[in-house]
Amino acid sequence: MNKILITGGAGFLGSHLTEKLLKEGNDVLVVDNYFTGSKENVAHLLSNPRLELMRHDVTFPLYVETNQIYNLACPASPVHYQYDPVQTTKTSVHGAINMLGLAKRTRARILQASTSEVYGDPEVHPQPEEYWGKVNPIGIRSCYDEGKRCAETLFFDYNRQHNLDIKVVRIFNTYGPRMHPNDGRVVSNFIVQALQGKDITIYGDGQQTRSFCYVDDLIDAMVRMMNSEEGFTGPVNIGNPGEFTMLQLAETVLRLSGSKSKIIHQPLPSDDPKQRQPNIELAKAKLGWEKHFDRIRSFVLRAGRTTAGQQRAIDELGPQFLVQFQDKVLCLKETFGGSTNPKILEIGFGMGETTAKIAALRSDDDFLAIEVHPPGVGALLKLIGENNLTNLRLIRHDAVEVLEKMIAPNSLDGIHIYFADPWHKKRHHKRRLIQASFVKLLVSRLKPGAYLHLATDWHNYAEQMLLVLNAESDLENTSTEKIRIETFSATDVAGEIKLAKESFKEFKPTLEQLDARHSGYVERPVYRPITKFENRGLKLGHGVWDLVYKKK
Repeated sequence: MNKILITGGAGFLGSHLTEKLLKEGNDVLVVDNYFTGSKENVAHLLSNPRLELMRHDVTFPLYVETNQIYNLACPASPVHYQYDPVQTTKTSVHGAINMLGLAKRTRARILQASTSEVYGDPEVHPQPEEYWGKVNPIGIRSCYDEGKRCAETLFFDYNRQHNLDIKVVRIFNTYGPRMHPNDGRVVSNFIVQALQGKDITIYGDGQQTRSFCYVDDLIDAMVRMMNSEEGFTGPVNIGNPGEFTMLQLAETVLRLSGSKSKIIHQPLPSDDPKQRQPNIELAKAKLGWEKHFDRIRSFVLRAGRTTAGQQRAIDELGPQFLVQFQDKVLCLKETFGGSTNPKILEIGFGMGETTAKIAALRSDDDFLAIEVHPPGVGALLKLIGENNLTNLRLIRHDAVEVLEKMIAPNSLDGIHIYFADPWHKKRHHKRRLIQASFVKLLVSRLKPGAYLHLATDWHNYAEQMLLVLNAESDLENTSTEKIRIETFSATDVAGEIKLAKESFKEFKPTLEQLDARHSGYVERPVYRPITKFENRGLKLGHGVWDLVYKKK
């Protein structure tokens, strides 16, 4: 077990690193000044006795005991690092000096989170670690670029002069949960603009490229680097060697969100690099690492901040009702204090009103509810406290990973998925969640005889759900009615599209399905309350479709 210090540990990357290191049984001290980081990012970890938080600015010395240091502290998006460029430079340079001084005193191994920005606007493609880069030392981005280059210099000088055990990684573009929605980085920018119906802004012609690495892969590489053989210092490139143009990324976001936003072009800012792609051969050879995640995740970033009441509920009730994500099977009986009551999983509970009402009505059942949106988690925790609910536990994480890693096969008595993927997609039928592979995963976690209940207010999506679920051989539709498909036509018959150098399967029915009569929908079960949005839609004549299946 190590005593590990993470500077910037409440930020996007730092919070994921904290989560992983705690899972491995380490003592972790998170140091952050909360300029870009947030306690919200580590709220789900606060019940862990091995975690300690400290508000501190790394431009000032720190006196603690540690044997490993991850130095991540520094604003990493243009919006944040250009807000106070002098402080950005000081954070990189003074922060490096102070952390290196701490490592020298404690003889700790120290890892510097450097950046692909040290390559500037590269003339070599893809960029190997030996490339020195092409960087403007006095441009508007230089506070970040040159600050990181200086930090690397300091690390290697301390290694040569003081025999300090250093590690340096150069991080390329990374995405995943807990990205700040307003940080100005391209992934979050495009997603927020699409969800808000605003024009997606591309600078220049959109042919400049970036590579995007999923955060879990990035964190895995950092930990591997920290634990690599003594004497191997790096620097090592960490990133996804797959390359996207900005135009391809924007088109991908539009397709996955179903947004009607338009793509507009504006002049390219100065110093914006035209190409960025890592050569990761050194990471493969020395760390045994390469990226693993190519798939589309089952959720998208949602903007919004928790209210004071929601945050108070997270702080006060989180330790009791929030379950930490873990890379091992969860004991459901222990999670609910030894209860042997039936276990129901809900995926995507939104703001939690429906979940709380069902849990109150069905007090003899235990409910494990999954959501990635922090305000929703806070809102449901608040309802748990107000209604004295004891049969609810929450997980703030991606549902696919929770199902794969934490839920044992044949362990659930029911699954609820209500009003998933609410963005209407009139021009195509791609869905992020209810697809055949995901349904098989759901079914594998249900006990024989257990039920799967879905609801949607979108007729076209209801028909997709119906066709996908009816095609699953291990499920039986409980409906007695027979219907025909109405919202798909012969032009929607099975096919595949190509996008951004990867093949994305999209749902399309077969001609046989269009011609057939299918087992249909059920009346709304009495335990599912009508939401205020649903009620408003019903008054306007909109439909709501419930589907209930049993595992054979």
